[in-house]
Amino acid sequence: MKIFENILDKNRFSELQKYIMGPSFPWYFNNTTCENDEGIYQFTHTIVINGTVKNYGLLSLVDHIISNVLNIKEARIIRSKFNLLSRQLYSEKDLELTIHKDTQENNKNIYSFIYYINDSEGDTIFYDTKNTNIKPKANTGVLFNSYLSHRASPPTKNKTRYILNTVFEVIQY
Repeated sequence: MKIFENILDKNRFSELQKYIMGPSFPWYFNNTTCENDEGIYQFTHTIVINGTVKNYGLLSLVDHIISNVLNIKEARIIRSKFNLLSRQLYSEKDLELTIHKDTQENNKNIYSFIYYINDSEGDTIFYDTKNTNIKPKANTGVLFNSYLSHRASPPTKNKTRYILNTVFEVIQY
């Protein structure tokens, strides 16, 4: 697991934040956050799903992060989407049901990158040897093996938690 700060320069990040968090960005309701979950909902905006590009305009952002921030020469994007979690009622059982792996294949070349768009108290919890909590900090990201179990937490004080979640396979480092 590796943390990256200041992913984009201030101006480009500010533009991205205004666009994603603005009133005209299209969000789509999802009853669940993952396969097992039935109690927590989210809104998403898909860029790539199962390797198929759905939004070429935002694909350049994902390509920039993989190439210029993560320094990966070639990658195959499996999935990339913006997630919007809002403040909501949930139980501890609901949270337990959201623990998941981004891929069921234990492949050392498949990674996930979570890019935080806003500051929020909705931590990402990783179930590694020490149960690591990452607090969302705007313009910061975390890279990890996609097989690592983790979950998001809905915000409890902030109204929203915005992230870009990308799963990709490294072809060439």
